[in-house]
Amino acid sequence: MNKTLITLSSGALIFSISVIQFFGNSAANLYWLWSLPTSWILFCISILVGIIRLSWTSVARSSRVNVEVQRGDIRSKLWELNANDPDFPNKFDGILENALEKAHEKSNKAIKLVDRLSYAMFTTFALGIIFLATFAIVNIPN
Repeated sequence: MNKTLITLSSGALIFSISVIQFFGNSAANLYWLWSLPTSWILFCISILVGIIRLSWTSVARSSRVNVEVQRGDIRSKLWELNANDPDFPNKFDGILENALEKAHEKSNKAIKLVDRLSYAMFTTFALGIIFLATFAIVNIPN
Protein backbone atom coordinates (compact mmCIF):
# COMPACT_ATOMS: atom_id res chain seq x y z
CA MET A 1 0.00 0.00 0.00
CA ASN A 2 2.89 2.33 0.78
CA LYS A 3 4.43 2.35 -2.68
CA THR A 4 0.97 2.58 -4.26
CA LEU A 5 0.11 5.74 -2.32
CA ILE A 6 3.48 7.28 -3.15
CA THR A 7 2.83 6.54 -6.83
CA LEU A 8 -0.74 7.89 -6.68
CA SER A 9 0.34 11.03 -4.84
CA SER A 10 3.11 11.66 -7.34
CA GLY A 11 0.76 11.07 -10.24
CA ALA A 12 -1.94 13.35 -8.84
CA LEU A 13 0.63 16.06 -8.18
CA ILE A 14 2.12 15.89 -11.68
CA PHE A 15 -1.29 15.58 -13.35
CA SER A 16 -2.77 18.56 -11.52
CA ILE A 17 0.29 20.72 -12.22
CA SER A 18 0.10 19.75 -15.90
CA VAL A 19 -3.63 20.46 -16.16
CA ILE A 20 -3.37 23.89 -14.54
CA GLN A 21 -0.98 24.94 -17.31
CA PHE A 22 -3.81 24.56 -19.84
CA PHE A 23 -5.78 27.30 -18.12
CA GLY A 24 -3.04 29.80 -18.93
CA ASN A 25 -4.42 33.34 -18.92
CA SER A 26 -7.83 32.26 -17.66
CA ALA A 27 -6.36 31.44 -14.23
CA ALA A 28 -7.78 34.75 -13.00
CA ASN A 29 -11.30 33.39 -13.61
CA LEU A 30 -10.77 30.28 -11.48
CA TYR A 31 -12.57 29.90 -8.18
CA TRP A 32 -11.16 28.48 -4.95
CA LEU A 33 -7.68 28.70 -6.39
CA TRP A 34 -6.22 28.22 -2.91
CA SER A 35 -7.46 24.61 -2.85
CA LEU A 36 -5.11 23.62 -5.69
CA PRO A 37 -1.81 24.54 -3.96
CA THR A 38 -3.24 23.05 -0.76
CA SER A 39 -3.71 19.74 -2.56
CA TRP A 40 -0.17 19.97 -3.93
CA ILE A 41 1.22 20.49 -0.44
CA LEU A 42 -0.79 17.55 0.88
CA PHE A 43 0.42 15.30 -1.94
CA CYS A 44 4.04 16.32 -1.24
CA ILE A 45 3.56 15.57 2.47
CA SER A 46 2.06 12.20 1.57
CA ILE A 47 5.08 11.39 -0.61
CA LEU A 48 7.57 12.44 2.09
CA VAL A 49 5.76 10.52 4.81
CA GLY A 50 5.66 7.48 2.52
CA ILE A 51 9.41 7.64 1.97
CA ILE A 52 10.02 7.97 5.71
CA ARG A 53 7.67 5.03 6.31
CA LEU A 54 9.60 2.90 3.83
CA SER A 55 12.84 3.52 5.72
CA TRP A 56 11.26 2.57 9.07
CA THR A 57 9.66 -0.60 7.69
CA SER A 58 13.00 -2.41 7.69
CA VAL A 59 13.57 -1.48 11.33
CA ALA A 60 10.11 -2.80 12.19
CA ARG A 61 11.01 -6.12 10.58
CA SER A 62 14.41 -6.40 12.26
CA SER A 63 13.57 -8.71 15.19
CA ARG A 64 15.54 -11.59 13.68
CA VAL A 65 18.60 -9.40 13.17
CA ASN A 66 18.38 -8.18 16.76
CA VAL A 67 18.31 -11.81 18.00
CA GLU A 68 21.36 -12.62 15.86
CA VAL A 69 23.25 -9.70 17.44
CA GLN A 70 22.64 -11.24 20.88
CA ARG A 71 23.57 -14.76 19.79
CA GLY A 72 27.00 -14.76 21.50
CA ASP A 73 25.54 -13.48 24.77
CA ILE A 74 22.80 -16.14 24.64
CA ARG A 75 25.34 -18.91 24.04
CA SER A 76 27.60 -17.80 26.89
CA LYS A 77 24.66 -17.71 29.31
CA LEU A 78 23.47 -21.14 28.15
CA TRP A 79 26.95 -22.64 28.64
CA GLU A 80 26.88 -21.43 32.23
CA LEU A 81 23.77 -23.52 32.95
CA ASN A 82 24.05 -26.94 34.53
CA ALA A 83 22.02 -29.50 32.57
CA ASN A 84 21.48 -31.57 35.75
CA ASP A 85 19.89 -28.63 37.55
CA PRO A 86 16.20 -29.37 38.20
CA ASP A 87 15.35 -25.76 37.31
CA PHE A 88 17.24 -25.99 34.01
CA PRO A 89 14.16 -25.64 31.72
CA ASN A 90 12.98 -22.50 33.52
CA LYS A 91 16.45 -20.91 33.43
CA PHE A 92 16.81 -21.82 29.76
CA ASP A 93 13.44 -20.28 28.94
CA GLY A 94 14.31 -17.19 30.99
CA ILE A 95 17.51 -16.60 29.03
CA LEU A 96 15.70 -16.90 25.69
CA GLU A 97 12.75 -14.82 26.87
CA ASN A 98 15.02 -11.95 27.95
CA ALA A 99 16.88 -12.05 24.64
CA LEU A 100 13.64 -12.05 22.63
CA GLU A 101 12.19 -9.18 24.67
CA LYS A 102 15.29 -7.09 23.98
CA ALA A 103 15.13 -8.00 20.29
CA HIS A 104 11.46 -7.11 19.95
CA GLU A 105 11.66 -3.89 21.98
CA LYS A 106 13.18 -1.78 19.19
CA SER A 107 11.07 -3.35 16.45
CA ASN A 108 7.84 -2.88 18.46
CA LYS A 109 8.55 0.85 18.71
CA ALA A 110 9.23 0.95 14.98
CA ILE A 111 6.00 -0.94 14.26
CA LYS A 112 4.01 1.68 16.18
CA LEU A 113 5.77 4.46 14.27
CA VAL A 114 5.13 2.74 10.91
CA ASP A 115 1.44 2.44 11.80
CA ARG A 116 1.23 6.15 12.63
CA LEU A 117 3.07 7.08 9.45
CA SER A 118 0.68 4.90 7.43
CA TYR A 119 -2.29 6.72 8.93
CA ALA A 120 -0.69 10.13 8.25
CA MET A 121 0.16 9.15 4.69
CA PHE A 122 -3.35 7.92 3.91
CA THR A 123 -4.94 10.97 5.56
CA THR A 124 -2.83 13.51 3.67
CA PHE A 125 -3.43 11.67 0.40
CA ALA A 126 -7.21 11.56 0.98
CA LEU A 127 -7.27 15.26 1.89
CA GLY A 128 -5.22 16.08 -1.20
CA ILE A 129 -7.75 14.24 -3.36
CA ILE A 130 -10.63 16.07 -1.65
CA PHE A 131 -9.05 19.50 -2.23
CA LEU A 132 -8.17 18.64 -5.83
CA ALA A 133 -11.67 17.30 -6.53
CA THR A 134 -13.22 20.39 -4.92
CA PHE A 135 -11.14 22.66 -7.13
CA ALA A 136 -12.06 20.65 -10.24
CA ILE A 137 -15.80 20.56 -9.44
CA VAL A 138 -16.02 24.27 -8.63
CA ASN A 139 -14.25 25.19 -11.87
CA ILE A 140 -16.11 22.89 -14.27
CA PRO A 141 -16.98 25.00 -17.31
CA ASN A 142 -20.69 25.65 -17.83
